[in-house]
Amino acid sequence: MIHKEDLITPGQKLSFNIPALHLDNHLDPKTDLLGVSCSPAKLSGPRWFDAMQGPVWNVNATHYGHVDCLDSAVGLVGGLMCPSKPLANKKKYREMLAKTVTTFLGAVLDGKTDDLALLEDASNFDVEVVVKQDLKGLAHSDVKAGCTNNGIIV
Repeated sequence: MIHKEDLITPGQKLSFNIPALHLDNHLDPKTDLLGVSCSPAKLSGPRWFDAMQGPVWNVNATHYGHVDCLDSAVGLVGGLMCPSKPLANKKKYREMLAKTVTTFLGAVLDGKTDDLALLEDASNFDVEVVVKQDLKGLAHSDVKAGCTNNGIIV
């Protein structure tokens, strides 16, 4: 028996609070030759960002799709179903992802909260990105690792 359970209900916040880094791609909601998107807008990017109850940083790589972080051969095959720009510098994109995750984890886990400002300025990235954040009224110095459950689990 298949039981459908959505983690996110549009218009509602998640039942837990945790600092989050949301990595996003401009190409993800684009459709393939059959008109199918492997990451439709109504199920991806904004849906996740808007549902976060804790502070969240979004970095959207504008010239990439989610398969562009894969090795070349796998990405080439994945690019048949998922949007990709074959000539985009995938190595540079993968390096940006690693640097971004390292910056976020260092800020949250190692107390380098001043580094969160780096995630809020598109000029700090080696590929073209659009950034946004919602600190939920917190200062960078108030962002701490941890998760608080604010809802009832059924």
